[in-house]
Amino acid sequence: MRVLLIKKEKIKDGLYELSKKEENYLKNVLRIEDGVTFKAKDEKETLYDAVLIKNVLSLVISNEDTFLDEMPSFDGHFQKIDLYQGIMKGKKNEKVVREAQETGVSSITFFSSSFTQTKMLSEHDEERLSLIRREAVQQSGAKTMQINEVKTFKDAIDNAEGRILILHQSLLSNSKDIKEALSGINKDTAISCFIGSEGGFSDEEVRYAEEKGAIAVLLKTNILRSETAAIYAISAIQTLLNY
Repeated sequence: MRVLLIKKEKIKDGLYELSKKEENYLKNVLRIEDGVTFKAKDEKETLYDAVLIKNVLSLVISNEDTFLDEMPSFDGHFQKIDLYQGIMKGKKNEKVVREAQETGVSSITFFSSSFTQTKMLSEHDEERLSLIRREAVQQSGAKTMQINEVKTFKDAIDNAEGRILILHQSLLSNSKDIKEALSGINKDTAISCFIGSEGGFSDEEVRYAEEKGAIAVLLKTNILRSETAAIYAISAIQTLLNY
């Protein structure tokens, strides 16, 4: 673990009372003992030196600008990537949240579309995604990714910023490969990447996206499952733009 993610609103006079789950994780999983100093941060990326005292943390804002332990980590530029993911079945949404968080995505927005079998996320689903994000932050040390409210596909396209990419499962007349779609991008340009659910996108949805300035992208690879396409696309974008 690089850092413990804590809730800022629970800090009172420099003290933070651990929940049973947090206490169990620190003591029984990570084997942190009373009196040991380690790193914690809140959702606003404020970094703290934390000392465990029974079931309470004593917190002091850290003077260090990094919380990296002995494990290596990339400390350079991360392109702002906003992932838009069609709602999927089962635990696939959790897989995408975990991997998107670990790879440094800025935000994720789930959306409903023509081919999504589920149109909303339940309260239980949202709680699970928040928990998965928390675990991924603690494991990777990445900045906390924002999980936005579910939107319709059209609302998501209308609210997307920067260079908008929509991954399509078949070659269209205006399709580009991902390198072409990212040409001319500078480091301050946000990338909005749309991945469909298991059924992909309808032709009408792609046309609507293109009318709004989106670029249809065909990945030069095998046919990918939705959850695989998401991490593949994120990795490709980061490789092309972060180095």
